[in-house]
Amino acid sequence: MNITSYKVAGFSPLEHLALENTLLETWSQKPGLLLLYVNSPSIIIGRNQNPWREISPDCTVPVFRRTSGGGTVYHDEGNLNWAFIIPRQLHSQELELQAIADALGRLGISAAPGNRGGIFLKNQTGQLEGKISGTARRFGSRNILHHGTLLISANLDRLRASLTSQLQTYDDYAEPNG
Repeated sequence: MNITSYKVAGFSPLEHLALENTLLETWSQKPGLLLLYVNSPSIIIGRNQNPWREISPDCTVPVFRRTSGGGTVYHDEGNLNWAFIIPRQLHSQELELQAIADALGRLGISAAPGNRGGIFLKNQTGQLEGKISGTARRFGSRNILHHGTLLISANLDRLRASLTSQLQTYDDYAEPNG
């Protein structure tokens, strides 16, 4: 995948969400771009999520809604967020997820795409185990936004305190180093 990548400065979830949406509607170069960024502690809910069901009453971090689907995610400085802005005719969820997994492999992290757009760690036998990235998409008029969050070393105590019990377990999530 020959694509231009950018590390986006700052830690503002609101600015990063706005940048993704602006580029979704205005990007006109091929083959597309990849944004990498980190947000300050926050909860990002999907377009169709009910915040009253997803967010704990004890949550102390700001909550933002994104325009893509997908579930509720916790962001902090221990997550690396990625976003592809790809022309519709070039979009392939499988290739984009494989590109992220391949990049992790070059860093020594054995990972592979799994069901429903996630990226999982692979154990020594090649079986998928801990989910380290969830993803969501939004289809614009010309482009597709395909983005996700890589769980690296997030504050899991704050994560659990911020989300409701249905999401607190995170049994299928693991940090890349075990």
